[in-house]
Amino acid sequence: MKKYIKKFFVEVVIVFGFFGFREVFAQEPKISVVVPVYNTERYLPTCLDSLVNQNFRDIEIICVNDGSTDKSVAILNEYAKKDSRIRIINQENQGVSEARNTGIRESKGKYISFVDSDDYVDPKIYEKGYELIDSNDADVYSMKEETFYNGANLIKEKPYNSSKVFVYGDGEKTIDFPNKTYGIKLGVVWNKLYRKSLITDNNFKFEKDIYFGEDTIFNWILFTRVKKVINDENRLYFYRSSRPGSIMSTVDASKKIENYIAIARRLVEEYNTTNYFKGYENWVTTKILSLNYNFLIIRFPKSEEKIYWIKKFLKDVDEPYFKKYGFKDIKIENLRKIVKESESSNESSKTN
Repeated sequence: MKKYIKKFFVEVVIVFGFFGFREVFAQEPKISVVVPVYNTERYLPTCLDSLVNQNFRDIEIICVNDGSTDKSVAILNEYAKKDSRIRIINQENQGVSEARNTGIRESKGKYISFVDSDDYVDPKIYEKGYELIDSNDADVYSMKEETFYNGANLIKEKPYNSSKVFVYGDGEKTIDFPNKTYGIKLGVVWNKLYRKSLITDNNFKFEKDIYFGEDTIFNWILFTRVKKVINDENRLYFYRSSRPGSIMSTVDASKKIENYIAIARRLVEEYNTTNYFKGYENWVTTKILSLNYNFLIIRFPKSEEKIYWIKKFLKDVDEPYFKKYGFKDIKIENLRKIVKESESSNESSKTN
């Protein structure tokens, strides 16, 4: 009898042990790290090494191969064989915004981070990031970055100073953005850890028609919903500067102004469809014009090209924003005047 009882208990332990282990392995990762990859074979191993060697192990690493034509895919496959936390998603080349959007859709973590495949991170970044964002029930955790120039030696890990961490907001009402950004750099997403639900519940995504500055507009809109944010002044992200072939060094003036107008149009759309920017008209106006005005005035030597882009700007931004709400600004009036004088000049030349 004792023999059968013993056997019964052994079997129970095995069964419950199996399901217990299965439950452990079935748990979702706490952090999803999204890495867009496009032709960065030279830098990709450094990036992946820094991720797989994190002190905090409970992460998934979603590498979105955005149509690479170099050896990036082979490198990804090699790393994925060694580390099951790496997931590779292949797609046709659509740009970094769509690669990040794919990563967001595929992510399973409570928090989400974006890392560029030519950069790398400190081993403590997710250990500290998770501890701070989760224990404070914050929406965003932001850390400092350190820039190193392409070809320079990699920056070594530094001691962590907990006195450099600051928490802002009460978690009940949104922070007074844009009056208060608490020194957080809003022009990039790669030095932050976001609560995923903040992104998905608000249907946020990176704008595919914005080729650069996509980080900025993403943060500008997202931060209007943030109720608590952490600013960690320890340098935990290492940003590679002056990489050959970067988009800012290869895009011509027409593409740049098209991009700046798209950012301004997105701000106007947000203003028109939500209440989050109401009361911040001066800020919206300043951002729209700081991106576009000087570029429109200075960067186009050919007058016909200048007039074309000014007209597009006025149609896309002036009519649905400045004219619609009666906002006045001398720079807008100047752009209208340029177009009017050009049209008068054309009429005069036709008559002559």
